[in-house]
Amino acid sequence: MLASYTRPTNTLLARCRRSATTDSATTDRYDMADYPSDGATLAAEPSVTELSTAEPSAAETLAAEPLAATPLADFSAATDREPGAMRPRTVREAVALAVSRYRPRSDSPDPARDQALVASVASHSERVADSLDTVIGAIPKGGTVADIGGGLTPCCHALSLLGYRTLLIDDFGDRGYADAAWILDQKRRDGVEIRSCDVLSSVPLEESSVDAVITFDCLEHLHHSPKAMLRQCVAALKPGGFFFLGVPNCVNLRKRLTVPFGIGKWSTMADWWESDVFRGHVREPDVEDLAYIAKSLGLENVRIFGRNWLGYESRFGFVRLLTPAGDRILRLFPSLCANIYVCGTRPAA
Repeated sequence: MLASYTRPTNTLLARCRRSATTDSATTDRYDMADYPSDGATLAAEPSVTELSTAEPSAAETLAAEPLAATPLADFSAATDREPGAMRPRTVREAVALAVSRYRPRSDSPDPARDQALVASVASHSERVADSLDTVIGAIPKGGTVADIGGGLTPCCHALSLLGYRTLLIDDFGDRGYADAAWILDQKRRDGVEIRSCDVLSSVPLEESSVDAVITFDCLEHLHHSPKAMLRQCVAALKPGGFFFLGVPNCVNLRKRLTVPFGIGKWSTMADWWESDVFRGHVREPDVEDLAYIAKSLGLENVRIFGRNWLGYESRFGFVRLLTPAGDRILRLFPSLCANIYVCGTRPAA
């Protein structure tokens, strides 16, 4: 799912072209024994071989069309690298390259809307790159990654450009997706396999078939328990496979400071009241919830950590200026961060 806020920033796309050092900040530790397990080991979930039979949307129709692949050598023109380079060399370069591939159609009925959509996707480039650094450090080179609810974000696209096999799984039902088929077109041309379905009904992945499952800024939009869905995701991992979940923190520091003053609503009244189907945030977790989820899923090597992307992506320049200093401090206390993550591995045996 594309995040609800759509604030374009040019600095993030420029920043994602540069390499960054690995963050080694200390994170809070949580004793997983404090959280009850649902029971025994993960049960095998039924495999899914067929997707929804409902009338396809424009995005779904596009996802099913065979598309010619674009030679990777052509990608070098989109960056300041030397001509003839075959693949991006870093995650940040891959993200910038993926975003640069989203060129609005020449025959678009609304070029301004298309440009705003690309700016929205680009505004999340740094958070995408940061997350993908974690992913590629945990799986084999060229492995298979499934992105649940990734929507228009460049996660799968960047990984595909780096040589990984990628599966983008979403219902593509968010507002504006019907006008974004050209972005999905480019993802598909560059190697992303797109599967359209309602993931709460069934996840279209075979058991023990992927090296990593990632899902960012999706869980909080679901109207029903994600327990069965996430269990299917873990069952789809190969033994030792990597699970990575990211969500907004319902009790971050900003909310703790502003809610007493009556400030803190995420969705507008119009988004909730006027929509036939509400697609906004239903329930945001906190770090205790992520620890509970990890215990319930039977994950090993669990790590919970925080980031503060809302500050970096703020429309206010002074907030973006102050965020790096505050972010370094808040990362020591994930329970206060704006964005929280849990990662772990499926047991090897």
